[in-house]
Amino acid sequence: MTGDSIPMRNRAMERKLARGECVDVSSCPRTVTGDHVLDGFVEDADYCDAKREDWIWSIGKLLRPLTLVMADNERRDYPAGTFLASTGTRHYSEGRSEAIECVFLR
Repeated sequence: MTGDSIPMRNRAMERKLARGECVDVSSCPRTVTGDHVLDGFVEDADYCDAKREDWIWSIGKLLRPLTLVMADNERRDYPAGTFLASTGTRHYSEGRSEAIECVFLR
């Protein structure tokens, strides 16, 4: 169940969260493009936004400092090594990006 006690429609997500096999990123800051800015990265775990019941499909690691526009239009500077999680495959770049390295692809 989500934090507000409403049963999830996505039972697989609910099971993975209950077993600790999935990291919920719903409380992480979001960019204007919808990426979640993560505190860190856990290998061998699934990722989701439990509030929206969306799976995270790609996670990228910043290779250099970047200024990101947040959902509230505030600009924030993030250092190299920051992780960004997307509900799409936007961080899968086949090694062609000089700014972001894909570290997770679902």
